[in-house]
Amino acid sequence: FGHNRFRVYVSAEAHYSFDKAANITGIGTQNLIQIPSNDRGEMIPEELERILSTDLKEGFVPIMVGATCGTTVLGAFDPIEKIARICENYNVWLHVDAAWGGAALFSHKRDQLLKGLEKADSVAFDAHKTMGTPLITSFFMTKHSGILRNTNRGGGSEYLFHDYDNIVTGK
Repeated sequence: FGHNRFRVYVSAEAHYSFDKAANITGIGTQNLIQIPSNDRGEMIPEELERILSTDLKEGFVPIMVGATCGTTVLGAFDPIEKIARICENYNVWLHVDAAWGGAALFSHKRDQLLKGLEKADSVAFDAHKTMGTPLITSFFMTKHSGILRNTNRGGGSEYLFHDYDNIVTGK
């Protein structure tokens, strides 16, 4: 196993599942960079940009920023709009962990907490967390059409499906 140069950036308040994902994917927790948070538990966008820029100069490849909407301890919402601008400028995937705070979209009083969410490349939401569904009800959404199908296409299912079942129509 060589030392990879990929980097993923999350808030210092991010959920521990990012650590698990870094290990499972082979990126490694040494390449999961925690961005400092302010006293309210929100990622500091200026620190994200400073660290990301430094990493680029040192030859690292930033592949994703994981922002959080509703941190576990403080319930903090990272400033998605500012983070999205940084991700756009550096061409880095923006994932938003809204498992806990995504339900704020259904509140006219709280929906501003998710301002800029539409700019994310992907979003995770779990209605079980704040909407009272009796079982885990998780969603993973992305605005990139076809990416999930292409990512999960691996063959080996020929014995299950007939040729005409695998025909993709449309664009």
